[in-house]
Amino acid sequence: MDDTEVVEFLEERFKYFVNYFNTVYEMVISAEANHRFLDMGKISIEEYQDRMMRLDSSRRSAHEVAIAACKQINRQCDAVNLPHICPDTDDRYLIADFVGSFVYNIYEEEISKNISIDEAIEKARASKNHENNQYVPEEIEKIKEVEDDLSL
Repeated sequence: MDDTEVVEFLEERFKYFVNYFNTVYEMVISAEANHRFLDMGKISIEEYQDRMMRLDSSRRSAHEVAIAACKQINRQCDAVNLPHICPDTDDRYLIADFVGSFVYNIYEEEISKNISIDEAIEKARASKNHENNQYVPEEIEKIKEVEDDLSL
């Protein structure tokens, strides 16, 4: 691959990160709305479970794509003798945390105009949650709640 192809390759993989981030956001927002609809009697328990299973399936699929993108990015880094951008792990939660940090740092970079893409990557690598293998407790609790709801 020439330099242009490498940049295009990375850009496409980073879009998978944004898709996963957006899918998690949609799941959290929709899960809350669906729970309220269920409580108000606007939807049946079966409809609620069906909606939640679709949301979870969509999130899981986007997560798988983001994990694969991380592996592809790191292989490309190997091919051009650069340090890995993504964490070297099969831990799904660490990849999720890295992707969330990366997307947030890109957002922060756009708003503040004070950091580069390279700095956003470094911040994502060094995020407290990723570095210490600690997951964001609130988000993990929300995912557990959804999983519990699916097993009603």
